[in-house]
Amino acid sequence: MYLIQKLLGKDLGYRFRLLVKGPYSRKLMSDLRRLSSIKYCRDSNDPIIRRFIREVMNAGLGFSKAIKVLAIHTMLSTDVYPKPKNVVKEVSRACGLDEGEVRKLILKFKTLTKQLSTT
Repeated sequence: MYLIQKLLGKDLGYRFRLLVKGPYSRKLMSDLRRLSSIKYCRDSNDPIIRRFIREVMNAGLGFSKAIKVLAIHTMLSTDVYPKPKNVVKEVSRACGLDEGEVRKLILKFKTLTKQLSTT
């Protein structure tokens, strides 16, 4: 949800803060407990959200790992002050991935985000 709000510009009404495992929203957790699944997101009629989710699922890291990488990178790059000197290194450390893997995923999704924001 954090990535959908930040990268795709869809205001879903959630506020996030960075915790050890990535961006966290108390309201989102409350909503998810009530829904008991993320079926809403997968069944979304919004073609931009559907394509974004499909691309994340096909990123080659597994859905949860790819989402974690993208969410932490986005939050460290845009919502944390002071911004870390080496965001990729921080994401790599937090997610247990090689910096090259993180850079490759970030580049792929920066390109995708630009494509989706022009449609």
